[in-house]
Amino acid sequence: MEIHHSTEDTLVLKDNKGGAAVIEFLEPSDQPNKGLGYLLCPTGNQKHQYDAVYTAIKDLCQKIVGAQLSEKETRQALFQRLYPKLDYGLYASYFTEEECNNIDKLTNAAFLPGLRVNRNTPRSIVHGPTAMGGLALPDCYTRQTQHHIKYMIKQLRWDKTIGGDILTTLDNIQLASGFTTPILEKVTPTLDYIDNGWIIDLRDRLNTIGATMWIEDSWQPKLQRVKDFSLMERFLRVKTTPQERKLLRMALHHMRVVTPADIADPTGTYIPGDRLTGNWRANTAWEWPKQPQPPRKTFATLRRLLRNTICQYDSPYQPIDSDLSITEPMGEWLSVERNVIHDCLRYEDTIYCHSPGKGFISYSKRGESGFFNLTGTVESVPIHAYPIPSVTIDKNQVWTRKRFRRQTQPELGKSVPGRILFDNLNRKGHIKGASDGSLLRDDGIMTAGWLIANNEDEKTAAIFAVTNINSLSSYRAELEGTFRLLKHIDYLGMSPDEVIHWCDNEAAVKATNQQSIHTPGDMLSPDMDIILAILHHKRKISYTTQCKHVLAHQDTKKRKSKEEKDREKKQRKKERRARIREVDVGDGTHAPSPEPSPSNSTTSEDSNGLDSIISSPHQELASTGLSDEAQMNVACDEFAEMAAQEQLQGSKAPTYSTLQPPYEGSKVMIKIDSTWITSKYDEYIHKAKRGPILRSYCKERHDWDDDTMELINWQLIERVRRNQKWADFVRSMKVMHGWLPIMHNLGKYKTITQCPGCEAQDETFLHLYQCNHRLMKKARTDAMDQIYESRKGKSVNRQFMDVFTRNMTCGFTNSQIEVPQYPKELATAVCDQNKIGSGKMLQGYLAKTWQTALTKCGVKKDKTSNTMTYLFKQIWNTLFQQLWDTRNHILHNTPNCYSTAESNNLDSKLLWYSENRYRLFSHGDADLADFDRGKIEQMGRKLKRKWVQHLDRLHKVFKLESKNLKEGQRTLTNIQRTRRPPNQRSKARARTRRQQRDQLAMARRKSKQSRLQVTITKRAPTTIQDREEQRIKDRNKKFSDKKEKKKIIQGKIQKYLQGTRSRRGAPRPPEGIHPD
Repeated sequence: MEIHHSTEDTLVLKDNKGGAAVIEFLEPSDQPNKGLGYLLCPTGNQKHQYDAVYTAIKDLCQKIVGAQLSEKETRQALFQRLYPKLDYGLYASYFTEEECNNIDKLTNAAFLPGLRVNRNTPRSIVHGPTAMGGLALPDCYTRQTQHHIKYMIKQLRWDKTIGGDILTTLDNIQLASGFTTPILEKVTPTLDYIDNGWIIDLRDRLNTIGATMWIEDSWQPKLQRVKDFSLMERFLRVKTTPQERKLLRMALHHMRVVTPADIADPTGTYIPGDRLTGNWRANTAWEWPKQPQPPRKTFATLRRLLRNTICQYDSPYQPIDSDLSITEPMGEWLSVERNVIHDCLRYEDTIYCHSPGKGFISYSKRGESGFFNLTGTVESVPIHAYPIPSVTIDKNQVWTRKRFRRQTQPELGKSVPGRILFDNLNRKGHIKGASDGSLLRDDGIMTAGWLIANNEDEKTAAIFAVTNINSLSSYRAELEGTFRLLKHIDYLGMSPDEVIHWCDNEAAVKATNQQSIHTPGDMLSPDMDIILAILHHKRKISYTTQCKHVLAHQDTKKRKSKEEKDREKKQRKKERRARIREVDVGDGTHAPSPEPSPSNSTTSEDSNGLDSIISSPHQELASTGLSDEAQMNVACDEFAEMAAQEQLQGSKAPTYSTLQPPYEGSKVMIKIDSTWITSKYDEYIHKAKRGPILRSYCKERHDWDDDTMELINWQLIERVRRNQKWADFVRSMKVMHGWLPIMHNLGKYKTITQCPGCEAQDETFLHLYQCNHRLMKKARTDAMDQIYESRKGKSVNRQFMDVFTRNMTCGFTNSQIEVPQYPKELATAVCDQNKIGSGKMLQGYLAKTWQTALTKCGVKKDKTSNTMTYLFKQIWNTLFQQLWDTRNHILHNTPNCYSTAESNNLDSKLLWYSENRYRLFSHGDADLADFDRGKIEQMGRKLKRKWVQHLDRLHKVFKLESKNLKEGQRTLTNIQRTRRPPNQRSKARARTRRQQRDQLAMARRKSKQSRLQVTITKRAPTTIQDREEQRIKDRNKKFSDKKEKKKIIQGKIQKYLQGTRSRRGAPRPPEGIHPD
């Protein structure tokens, strides 16, 4: 972006309420303009805003780290301090994924330790969805994607100033892209030939999560003819460079064309050559982006791409002004808005010729010779008019040889709202309606049924199965029934005076009767798309509608409470005792009198209106005594349940076109994969972004393939983990992915994997279920007995429980059980669990077919979900929890094998450090490792551990210093002894020799005896000094020559100054200790 015009005046911008704001004019344009906490640049540069957000988050994280918060306080700081501060800076900005990862590094390092999570936990688990064992903490990139999508939906549905600005920008980008399909509905390929921005970045984010966005009021160019297409979309299918794509965009923008029909001859068989040289531009009513004249290579690239795509029969060596024949000629024209203003168009017996500055001049047909006479000017052309070649004879006559061909366009009929069961409705007068829904959540089935009637004889009914929607709730089912009932009336072409509609969901009644939406935030409420569609439809119709509430299931008895049942039981017992009377049977015994038989005659109330509505028009049911609206509601309930059972049995989809989302009036909707998202936007966007990452991690971690992953009941895991406390939530994550602090994991940095309870050398997760310690055996036996006995409270079949617990027992050793001896359903469940892994069952990975087997074993279908949830909790809360508590009790409260093994290991480390202290540490630190065996045995285990940690750090520092000394780097104590340049080294050596001679002369003068005494002060043990001095004295006695004495003494002094000694080889370190 470049600034072509500068100004020194003060720019003042006023809003619609008279408020004024001074606009700072910044030059150059990559400098930010600060406002409302944002640093936005005219060029779209995000670096300044990113730096500001990064600095703010860094400061907050530093304060959190130093605050020493508890777990509860850390979670409170995360959700009430960090996320709000971060979210504000994410709405209007668009950071790259790498920049967002840098922010995540700060937040994870600061908050994860306080949340009882290891800071090195894989990020795929930390940010993964709950169903797959993740912690569901949103990362910065996903959180920004959530805010962008929700903000787009909210503003476009609210349809005010910001929504209009977004649509205007979106239309400009649509035109610049050259696509004829909406750019947010087709998110591939990337638009790298357009400058990046908020909407382009949103499109890329939608692509990363496999989502598309439908916008009702968005604009896009129309295809003009049969076999027409977008030129840019076709070019992107061919391998091109980014520079070539930018040249193609410049060429198409300069020519103002989108499709081949815009640039080709009206016959649709060739492209005139003079239109591909850069001198031709199409007439159009659109506002195209302004740009300078493209260079010649731009149109050379365009011609080459045309020959590679749609004009494959033309030679690349022909002149640049030659015509290009289209390989597949285009068909007839479509009745749509024209992208360009053609020179001549025809509709029936009239020809419209475009005249610059005058509009269109119309000519009427004269006879059959092909001549047309002038009739006048018109402002617009019929939409069915299509371009034709013509010849202008003079100002008053035009001739063409093309005859008019009426374009046969398919009429778009109304979609059927559902499958109509019967219809004998009178289309006039007042009508009543009712609707109801049915939901089978575990099977993912949601249906709706509705009934429209004039009276008990004239009625119609229909049903519909709602699919491809994430919101599975009775609220959504009721709204679907209400919306389709209104659409059914419109489909029948009825215009009644009034429609009274009955519904048994109070929330749906309230949502239907509201006149408008009050706040922008309400636009993100659950199922707002269908509520907007209902309000939009009610504004279009001419009649009035009124939705009323009716009590549901009035045909069934009210379920009595436990107190009422006990009260009735006592009353019956009292009455039975009162009826006992003495009867003389001869021997003086008493017998109860016989109870009177109930009367066979019963009274019945008369039919109250629409009794026959709950059946087909050819079937009459007994009178129920219910009101009209209650009977209609009961009938709709039966219709919806019938549709649900059909879906459950796998009925075929209807062959006719039914009304499907998105609905007219919904404004905007987002679709992930093949599912429309109407509620819980954050959750499903997070799953779409982080789910595949955690899925790949699980496949690699557990050695699974895609087929095995489909066998696992992920919904069951999510249902259980969603209601857990945070501590249990984190622990379940560690159990599922094998990150428990067992010795197998701790041994990765402690080098000891000894089991606390037995002699096993490696304590793995499955070893918890195999440990031979008496307390572990008892806990394991008690837990399994408790799980088996728990079946009685849930009415679980004995055979199912035997197979289930046996499979768990086999999981202790990760073995498999035989399948043929069980029934088909149980055999399938066992087989699927074997594919997953019997040991994985203890980690929470259960097969889906266990729930199917429950249904076949006598548990009611509507209770199988709760029963499986209960059994799943027994695995974690009963079996694992008891074993884990027992294991921790053995480790921390009793003498155990791990303590002994760790103590022995620490002893060997301390002894090794003591024996090799002069080789492993610097001379100033060697005395710290002066231990003997008796002193080590008197230490406690914690003190030993601290000493080993301290000595490990000292040894690490010594190795680093030794490495630096070899590379020429000096320490702080001898930093003055730097390496001099080569030309000064000889002078330095001479100076050193002079200093040594002066030191020796001084020593001779101070010595009163023949032997030489040299005292060197150094931070070394006293015994070492004495030994070295004695060795020097012994050497001096053997040499009589003064020169030899001088050389020996100088060598010793130099060695002391450098801090080196020659020693014999140290003994070999114990196992697990590496001196290097």
